[in-house]
Amino acid sequence: MNKKWFKIIAISAIITFGLGIYNAFFGNPFSKVLATTTATHYVEATYPNEAITITAQAHDITTGGYNFTATIDGQAYPMVIGGFWGNKIKRDGIYEARLDEPMMTKLGAEASQQIGDWLSAMPVKHIETYLEVTKGEHEPHTTWSVDFEPNHPLVAFITLDASAMTLEQYTQFAEDAKAEMAKQKLSYEYISLTAEVNKKGEEPHVVYATGFSPIDEKIKVKKFES
Repeated sequence: MNKKWFKIIAISAIITFGLGIYNAFFGNPFSKVLATTTATHYVEATYPNEAITITAQAHDITTGGYNFTATIDGQAYPMVIGGFWGNKIKRDGIYEARLDEPMMTKLGAEASQQIGDWLSAMPVKHIETYLEVTKGEHEPHTTWSVDFEPNHPLVAFITLDASAMTLEQYTQFAEDAKAEMAKQKLSYEYISLTAEVNKKGEEPHVVYATGFSPIDEKIKVKKFES
């Protein structure tokens, strides 16, 4: 390769790098136009019967996206559109404002109780389950079951007691937990499974950690120094 082509490639690389840095901090007009189009089409498709005004705000380096304000009857809701092409919905403030958090807490606790019953043979310390439901879509007396359909598949965080637990035992617990979820036909997005020990006078310390989705074929375990 002669010096001329080397210089051309080097200059191109520098320009590309510079544009990437600039885009990360300030965005670019092209992406902003695409983000505005994405935001407009999204609210039209998601909330077809509501009059919503979309106002573009500044590029946000912390989110890597463009901030918008969606206004309904004088009430403003934040929206964030991201992605280099401005085509990813990162935040929908309208959706967030309409979540039924008290019911989510209630149903999450019921789901945690059921999951704990399924895993009763394991040294479970704590289970926290997160799911989302929208206000007015379910009766107040609704209870959770595997047939319940939240807005999205649930996410569960399971903590085990790692006292005297070997890596092999933990790995088996993780595989058994995944198999049990499949057996019970639980619809979930992701399950986090950690194992921790408590030392006198110290905060709980995680020694093993893993996580899996329904489509994961192999469980990868991380071990930490105790």
